[in-house]
Amino acid sequence: MPLCSLKTLLADATAGSYAVGYFEPWDQYSMEAVVQAAEDVGAPVIIGCGGVMMDQDWFDATGMASLAAMGRVMAERASVPAALLLNEVVNFDQIVRGLAWGFNAVMLESS
Repeated sequence: MPLCSLKTLLADATAGSYAVGYFEPWDQYSMEAVVQAAEDVGAPVIIGCGGVMMDQDWFDATGMASLAAMGRVMAERASVPAALLLNEVVNFDQIVRGLAWGFNAVMLESS
């Protein structure tokens, strides 16, 4: 199934009066488990990666790209609608790179 925009996923949930789960896996195994659980119950899902919790040097050098690639493949292979959210990045450059790497939604942590 193609990657679903977060806007569409949430609009469908509002229209259908249901919630959409957001899950933040930390590696390939937990990401696969999130998608499998969503498929098992036939529910749409938001797959997230939390930038603020990551070592920023690793995240900027290779982490963001790796998580985006993995998440995008899993979201596109899912049999349920799935969005890929880059959660809590710390600067504008991370927003731009997150979108370029394939996340289809990004949230800035500005506290």
